[in-house]
Amino acid sequence: MDMDISAIARGFHLLKGDRGSWCAVGPEFVDLVQSPAGFGETPHKAVRDLRARLRLAGYPSASLPRLREFKIHGK
Repeated sequence: MDMDISAIARGFHLLKGDRGSWCAVGPEFVDLVQSPAGFGETPHKAVRDLRARLRLAGYPSASLPRLREFKIHGK
């Protein structure tokens, strides 16, 4: 990715990588080792992947983010 994603704070973010893939992160994001992140070829797929990872981490389904809640970086 061409953006320092460790600097992101608060909110849900979608980041477009330098090869066209997408990364979705949440408000508690620290880094890719410590925090759930979703990846995909499209914003929708990245958000869906993040939702699945958050579900596995024990987040309640009602609090999982929707695509419209994400701030998009790099269209």
